[in-house]
This record gives sequence, C-alpha cells and structure tokens, in this order.
Amino acid sequence: MSSDAFHIYCPSCGTRLKAQPSWAGRQARCPSCQTPMLVPSPPGAPPVRPVAQSAGAPPAQAAYGPQPPVYAPGSDPPSAITVARVILFIEGAFAMLAAVVIGILMAVATQAGIPEGVAGIIAGVTFFFALLYFFAASGLLKGRRALATFLAILSLLSIPVGTVLGVIVLVCIYSSESSAWARQRRRR
Repeated sequence: MSSDAFHIYCPSCGTRLKAQPSWAGRQARCPSCQTPMLVPSPPGAPPVRPVAQSAGAPPAQAAYGPQPPVYAPGSDPPSAITVARVILFIEGAFAMLAAVVIGILMAVATQAGIPEGVAGIIAGVTFFFALLYFFAASGLLKGRRALATFLAILSLLSIPVGTVLGVIVLVCIYSSESSAWARQRRRR
C-alpha cells in the first residue's frame, strides 16, 4: 500500500479495502460482494463531489439510494445490541439463581414428598437454560442472533415479565441498525 493510500469499508459487507486519494468521488465495486459504492475522500481531506459519469449514466450515489452505516472492525455494537445483551445476561443470572435455589431445595425435597430425581432434573434444565442465555448474549457480539431469537421467543410464553423482555430483545436485535451491524459481523 503506498503512503497516500487509505482504507475504506464496503457499505454492504464491511470488507476492508484500500483506496488511493485520486479515486475519491469515483464509483467502485467491492471485490467481495460486487456492491457499487462511491469512494470517499481520504481522512482529513475536504469532501469531494462525485466525478462526472459517462453520458446517460445515473449519478453514483443517487443510483443506489442511502447507504447503510458501515462499522469498522472492532467497533462497539449499536446500543440496541447492548440493551439486548444486558437483558439476556439478567435473564441468565435469574435462571442461574433459580437453579441454585432448586438445588438447595433438593435437600428438603424428600420431606415435601417430591422425589429427588424430579427436583434434580428441574435444577439441571434451569441451569442449562441459564447457560443458553449467557451464550446468546455473547453470540450477539459476533452478529449471531439465532439463539437470542429462540430464547426471546421462548420468553414470550412467560407472561407478563418474560413477554415484555422477549419483545424488547426481539425489537433490539432486529432493528435496522442492529441488522446492518450483525450482517457485517457475520461476513468477517
């Protein structure tokens, strides 16, 4: 890379590309996903106008509509993802606490007439779900939403608090900003 070259990121897939200052204002295509984009000005340089297109060609920016936000590698997640992660961690902590309480109650389960095996299975399943919540919250940092979606839908059945938390998590992880961020994370 020459000393004047600078890095840009594809607005669609987030691929890191190098560009020359002389390319600023020109139309280019991402080599990974073939998305057309307008090469921006180098950092610290004044913005440039798009270079004139050939006769009859539409302006580069207008032809492709508004570009989604581009997140640099290692950038912080959108606030909606952070909210979803906090909720999932809290739900996981409560599930872990419930598993511990059930485990403690196993000692007195025989006196209450509940077979120890049943209490142990309930404690184990609760502990398993606690771990799933923690894995889902961690997976969101990598743009993986499937487990968080599954747990949020499952939470919808826990009326009324779980329903509210499930809706909040779903709205947060499927907002347009979060979707763009997750898409770029998954492609890296």
